[in-house]
Amino acid sequence: MDGQVAGTWKREIKKDEVKVSLQPFEKLTTAQETKLKKAEKEYISFTSSK
Repeated sequence: MDGQVAGTWKREIKKDEVKVSLQPFEKLTTAQETKLKKAEKEYISFTSSK
């Protein structure tokens, strides 16, 4: 978050879908969760368009 490592993530790419699993090190604030979900959707959209 904001340039700091705040957890780990793993992606699973299958033929028709991309799944992202997130494991934050600490409980995230609502604002952090919102930012993370937006970034996750953008990443899935990017990888799905390839």
